[in-house]
Amino acid sequence: CCTTVRWDISYALSVLSQYLTRPTEEIIKAAYGVLGYLTKTKKFGVSYRLPQRTSEQRVLYGSCDAGFAGCLHTRRSQEGYILFFNGGPVSWASRRQSFVTLSTCEAELASLVNAIKQMLFLNKVLTALSCPQRRMVIYEDNSSAIIISKQESPSNRSRTKHLDIRFR
Repeated sequence: CCTTVRWDISYALSVLSQYLTRPTEEIIKAAYGVLGYLTKTKKFGVSYRLPQRTSEQRVLYGSCDAGFAGCLHTRRSQEGYILFFNGGPVSWASRRQSFVTLSTCEAELASLVNAIKQMLFLNKVLTALSCPQRRMVIYEDNSSAIIISKQESPSNRSRTKHLDIRFR
């Protein structure tokens, strides 16, 4: 459901799925909360409309975010992104990162890298459909991650060399 239509419950299902083998009363209660939300919002869906502004028409854009070291057991960060085309979501994810990050900036960069990889893939699909993207937009809220992502050669900087190696 959340992988095809209901992107709005991706985070909740990502967190709940971590406790499938040993659910507690609190987790079961949270799962019923998600089911209640789905019942109340069953008319929600994805819609695609050509935006009125021509500058926003047929443009691939998205947002990404990360929560640093949110898992108390593994200290791994949660990340997510959502990508839109013509006003509707076309790709989204919410998952625990596969490695431990050492800072909020690093967690945000990992999320940004994964979102950009998906965006580049979608650009290939759109190019095959005769709608290549000359300009794609992704929103990031961490100023340190933005500054590092704009650097031409981050591998020359001793403070970010490990990031260059990790995200190659």
